[in-house]
Amino acid sequence: FPNRYPNNLKCVWRISTDPNRRIALGTKDNEFDVEPGSNVYSCNYDRVRVHDGPDKSYRSLGTFCGNTDFLRTFKTVYSTGPHLYVEFSSDHIVQKKGYHLQYSVFFEGQECGPMTLYTRPEGTITSPQYPIQYRPKEKCEWVIQMIPGRDVVLIMEEIDIPAQADCRYGDYLLVTGRKGSISTDLGVYCGTKDFPPYRINNIFDEIVLKFHSDRYIQGNGFFLTYKQIESTGSAGGASERYDGPKVRRNH
Repeated sequence: FPNRYPNNLKCVWRISTDPNRRIALGTKDNEFDVEPGSNVYSCNYDRVRVHDGPDKSYRSLGTFCGNTDFLRTFKTVYSTGPHLYVEFSSDHIVQKKGYHLQYSVFFEGQECGPMTLYTRPEGTITSPQYPIQYRPKEKCEWVIQMIPGRDVVLIMEEIDIPAQADCRYGDYLLVTGRKGSISTDLGVYCGTKDFPPYRINNIFDEIVLKFHSDRYIQGNGFFLTYKQIESTGSAGGASERYDGPKVRRNH
């Protein structure tokens, strides 16, 4: 990959982790292109098969082929135990560029990650299993504890969250400021556009990020970094576009 794979190929991968962890396996858009079958329901030529265990005697999680325009293209799969078995086979004629699958591991019941409270002056927050497609019906919350005398700059490095109705329905990432028992909505993210960095002024105790996904269409999620910088005492409101010294964006 991304060069065309050979004919008459058979490959097997076994992914294993600790007994109390689970595995997510997925791909980004345009990174799966396997010869489709004779109809939209079939993968009878070339195919990727995934099983929920250490070998193919375990339950099938799917047989995949085609590309983004084909019904059987790859969908994110999740193990119910600490193993996944992946098998690829090709026939003797048509060749495609193949695929690039990515996996991540997580503790069962902690799909949003083991850390939800961020006390360091800078850090990274991502959607579950980023850049693998997140699950339907996710509800995650992360809290950035503000350091006295510092503002927080949020930098949305990458985002792929299907957009609906001003990001208030469907899938979205909501940012709020919290001081005591009072919360103030500061902004909401969805879509795929390039968001500019935003400074959140030091009038809150905590910055809360809430990620929500519905049961319909999922995306690859988001990759966000934050940095706490010296406060300027700006009177421009709770948050504003950040036009100060450049905060390095990671690519």
